[in-house]
Amino acid sequence: MANVVFADVQDWRGNRILSARDQNKLDLSLRRIRLMTLMHLFLIERYKAARVHYLSPTDDNRHPTERMKQLGIFSSVNMEAGLIIAAAVDSARVAELLKAGSIGLQRVARTVRKTFARRSLSELRQLCSFRRVGAVAVPQ
Repeated sequence: MANVVFADVQDWRGNRILSARDQNKLDLSLRRIRLMTLMHLFLIERYKAARVHYLSPTDDNRHPTERMKQLGIFSSVNMEAGLIIAAAVDSARVAELLKAGSIGLQRVARTVRKTFARRSLSELRQLCSFRRVGAVAVPQ
């Protein structure tokens, strides 16, 4: 159904960066339901990312990153030479969204829930996949 291929990188200052190399919604009927937003929130929280970089971005990356900026997940989104989208994570907003009982997260998840109301949580876990292609630490 959906997958994200990524690497988590730590720069020489200790900042964590998610490098999204590929992301796909294999079922085109799943567009515009914020599933990728939820997947990104999971990855940002799991890897404590301060930035997200999209390598060789397409239109399928540009629109969702702007939408995540509008939701407050990213504080800034910059296109650099057409080769990378660099997005700064608003950690305070992400923590607020992920807080138990968060109205913001409920709003983000509402459309996903409507689409998958008949599926169990274990089915959803199998449908969304994350592939970590390597962890890189830059020497200090």
